[in-house]
Amino acid sequence: MLVNEPHLTVAREPFRVALRRLARTGKRSSEPAAVAFEAGELILAWAGSTEHIAASGEWPEVVRVSAGWVRVLARRLHDRDPVNLRVREGRLFVENYGQLCLAAADALPELAPVIPAGLREKRIRQAASVLKPLLVTEGDLADLTEAASQAHARQYSVEEHTMLKRIAQAWALLAPFGIETAEIYQLVQHKVRHAFIAVASTEGTDNSR
Repeated sequence: MLVNEPHLTVAREPFRVALRRLARTGKRSSEPAAVAFEAGELILAWAGSTEHIAASGEWPEVVRVSAGWVRVLARRLHDRDPVNLRVREGRLFVENYGQLCLAAADALPELAPVIPAGLREKRIRQAASVLKPLLVTEGDLADLTEAASQAHARQYSVEEHTMLKRIAQAWALLAPFGIETAEIYQLVQHKVRHAFIAVASTEGTDNSR
């Protein structure tokens, strides 16, 4: 572990139980999960549910990670006890398993997203079908995607599919006013981030009573 690296230590069993409860209640949610630390507790917030687990260590205010992080760990948490969480080089790790994350105080990182094999091609085909009446081909979109990946790749997680569809719908309505999709995305990220902080604060107050 690096010096001053954000890290937490929790007991395996309550962590495992919390992850499984979140996975059951979240089910198909594509919302990002939030991982926070307050008053000696690890706080996991996802899809409207919050779990509190006794923990120790040092942690940023809130770390956001894709829903897949919760689902994978709920199914395949290793046997080591206690469990170590850490943030390193833009990723949230539980032991050796990690995913891209975003600390609340950070700007959106300029990191290339991790995309499963075959998904890029599938999405390009679907988008080309939508744009076919406008004379755009799969080849056009493949070139556009490659250029975007090299020039300004952003951390748009595949787990955010539902949210991105809503943003696209909103952009279609607001584009005539000069609004860009990136501006709407950043606004949504800001609102979600502060909602997570508010939930964590409320839960902490309730538990202290």
